[in-house]
Amino acid sequence: MDPWGLNGYGITKSANVTAEVVQKALKGNTLETVQGTVFLPAIQRYVDRLLKGNVAPLIKIDGNVIVEGNHGYGLYKVGSVILI
Repeated sequence: MDPWGLNGYGITKSANVTAEVVQKALKGNTLETVQGTVFLPAIQRYVDRLLKGNVAPLIKIDGNVIVEGNHGYGLYKVGSVILI
């Protein structure tokens, strides 16, 4: 099961998500965050959960600021999912 299409991006396990992949995904990002950085292992854990069919974490955005869900946002960007 791959509801997010991560396999199409060569992501078949969390180890495929490297710091370089996350940096590329977040390049040009216009959202700000109250948290200075994201922790790669946290994003990798979310990738593993998604690949097992779990639901993605929620993201809370206030205006142009991510107030909760920084790692989830990184996950969305890596999976090329557009936030609406």
